[in-house]
Amino acid sequence: MGKYYDISRLLSKKDLNGKTPELFIVTGNRTAGKTFSAKRTIFEDFLNDNKRKFMLQYRYNYELSDCENSFFSDIAQLYPPDFEMHAKSEMRGAYKVLYLNDTECGFATFLNNADTIKKVSSRFIEVENRFMDEFQSETEHYCENEISKFISIQNSIARGFGKQTRYVRNILCGNNVSILNPYYKALGIQKRLESDTKFLRGDGWVLEVTENQAAKEALLSSGFNRAFSESNYVQFASSNKYMLDTYSFVRKLETKDKYYYCTITINDGVLGTAENIGVWINKDCLYFSSKANEKFKLKFAFDANSHFEDTYLLSQLSETAMSFKRYYNAGKAWFENVDIKKEMLDILSYL
Repeated sequence: MGKYYDISRLLSKKDLNGKTPELFIVTGNRTAGKTFSAKRTIFEDFLNDNKRKFMLQYRYNYELSDCENSFFSDIAQLYPPDFEMHAKSEMRGAYKVLYLNDTECGFATFLNNADTIKKVSSRFIEVENRFMDEFQSETEHYCENEISKFISIQNSIARGFGKQTRYVRNILCGNNVSILNPYYKALGIQKRLESDTKFLRGDGWVLEVTENQAAKEALLSSGFNRAFSESNYVQFASSNKYMLDTYSFVRKLETKDKYYYCTITINDGVLGTAENIGVWINKDCLYFSSKANEKFKLKFAFDANSHFEDTYLLSQLSETAMSFKRYYNAGKAWFENVDIKKEMLDILSYL
């Protein structure tokens, strides 16, 4: 890979069925140029044909404040100095209309306003690109029913010209935060990622995992970041090895200084056959192990198929369930082997 990331390779890929995807996802280390390349691509599409407008997709309404400048400021260096971008709000701030000088070039909206976008869908019939940056939240702060709202807006804008649906390309960029994000969950990505994944294809989507060495070196050249080089944040920001490495957080269980916390039951779908995973704990970490205490009374299940007479069925919002996810997101959950890790990630991704 060159010094700067180029999204054109991803956009040339076909999906699992050999068709042109409508969803392109790129994730990787910070400052690799993912966002810059995506912005430039959708802006160039408009310059080449002013009917190819774009939509900037945000989560919350406050993110629309000055979004026109945050979008254009870093790519402005590529264009004539008389290029200026400004915006006007419509529908009481439900969305913004973006202008390049005096020409309408796109829109900006937020997920929590999906219902309004549906009502005025005809306003967006010239949108051909939708772009969402930071699709993985570093603080796990997602909208309620975020994926449903993301899909709803897509269905709203992909109408027009006498068709129920038309092609609208979606580009999602983000840094490697957690494989337990709602987009990976909805697409089943968390079940298929491996440590050496570069491209992953699905039905209607393609994912690229990129690691820009120049960006990594630039990030670690900072004395401030070197000072915190052992922190989880700097490790995931500079490389892809924190959350996406299949063998990360896999460690043989040593029971010394740990006590048995509970048992998790997982049914493989065959009546009467279930696997028990033992959960061990100390003051700092959780350990998921094949060493399960069959006589221990505290036994949990996460779905109806795994729920038996001797288990407690946990809701997604129960304190016990959420504590498991907090341990994992904090980098304090360990797994005896890769198989147990994959099984537990499948559970954690639904919390």
